Amino acid sequence: MSPKARVSGAAGCPTSDTAVADVVNTFVGTRLVPANPVKGLICQYGARAGSGLPNSGLLVRSKVLDHDQATRLDDVIRRVDLAKPSGVFHCPSDVGSVTIIGLSYPGRPDVGLWYEASGCQTLDNGRLGAFQGANPSFGAFQSVIDGLSAPVTI
Repeated sequence: MSPKARVSGAAGCPTSDTAVADVVNTFVGTRLVPANPVKGLICQYGARAGSGLPNSGLLVRSKVLDHDQATRLDDVIRRVDLAKPSGVFHCPSDVGSVTIIGLSYPGRPDVGLWYEASGCQTLDNGRLGAFQGANPSFGAFQSVIDGLSAPVTI
């Protein structure tokens, strides 16, 4: 079993993601996140170890989200279709870019999401996940997260 990161808005972004492979989740609902966050955090990491690219796994960009931004991101994440993909997919190059998203809620632990931001893109909370291929709702998520924090380019 791979090590998992516990996301905490108060702790901020770890400087590297190389010691983890997913997030720990305490939310047991049928969506990726609960509704109505009070704030959020986006942590974007460069290419991971083994990709042959510089700065593997290092924090490239972080952004603290206010209530309105976190709510907008939460709303689109809650609408991402979680159906299992089927068929054959041709994915773009996977350079190992990862984004960790944290959302904070009143009266409960923060909820973390692991976003594989290159290749066959996925979004998961450590328990449930979504795949980008043949999933129009994933494009809406990508638009919102890219608008909140520009995508990492290598």
